[in-house]
Amino acid sequence: MTQGIRSWSEYRKARRVGRGKALATKDREALWRIFSAVQETLAAKHRYDWAGMCRRALELLEAGTVKAPYDAVIVDEVQDLTPPALRFIAGLAKQSPGKLMVVGDAGQRIYPGNFSLSRLGIEVRGRAHILRLNYRTTEQIRRAADRVIGRTTDDMDGGKVRRDKTRSLRRGPTPTLKSYDSVDDELAGAVEQVTRWLDSGLAPESIALFARSRGASTSIVTSLKDASIRAHRLADGEAVASGAVAVGTMHRAKGLEFKAVLVFGCTSDALPSAGMLRAFVDPQDREDAIERERRLLYVAMTRARDELVLSWHGEPSPFLECLR
Repeated sequence: MTQGIRSWSEYRKARRVGRGKALATKDREALWRIFSAVQETLAAKHRYDWAGMCRRALELLEAGTVKAPYDAVIVDEVQDLTPPALRFIAGLAKQSPGKLMVVGDAGQRIYPGNFSLSRLGIEVRGRAHILRLNYRTTEQIRRAADRVIGRTTDDMDGGKVRRDKTRSLRRGPTPTLKSYDSVDDELAGAVEQVTRWLDSGLAPESIALFARSRGASTSIVTSLKDASIRAHRLADGEAVASGAVAVGTMHRAKGLEFKAVLVFGCTSDALPSAGMLRAFVDPQDREDAIERERRLLYVAMTRARDELVLSWHGEPSPFLECLR
């Protein structure tokens, strides 16, 4: 359970805002019998999912069975953590809450698990600081990315924060939008763009191409290699290869930075992913998934330091309407 609920009393009071349908107490009781039975069965076999591991670790801390060995705790990319993981982190710093620091950007929240820090035991009100200077991307790229994601995002504590007060220290060209008739034409256009960047003096490892799916990124690698351009397929845990253009999925783009980026395949059926949306029946789940897809595009766009190109074939993604 993504909220990290451990008892009937917690589930009975759990917030379900935006779920589309309220549950009566008797309905919650019936569901809790199922949830708790699954949890008990797994615990008896000493098997846990990630949320279960976090809950168990917190229980050991709270019982005094183990003690937190840290003087201070610093968490980066906090927006990607789930409530059970955040409860565990709060437990690690329980003896010294003033020595817990969390850093994150809700605009880069691309995984399920919305949360409020204070409701999870991490009090930040009156202690939070919003960073307004962007040192990575140019002002032109930042403005385009912020238009895609919207003027406000949640502040990870139940409120909203405006993004239009942020400023970048760098300046550069306006991001380029390119439309093609077919995927083959778009692949050829990607090769031409990479060739122009290389001819301008950019090192191969300072260039990256990102796509929504693995299949699309594989096609890009093949096209680049056919043009005698060395390409490196990004994989988890691997560093960017020297002397090769980086290619990967938008999810793999997280945490990286390149001088020039081409975001490939920004089509209406890829962003948001049509296949992914078919898995959601609940309207609220579907809406949340669409917003995660929007933030995924934002992440890919903001990997670019100096130059950004967005391309598609056929019908463009609705996320790009604000840029056209």
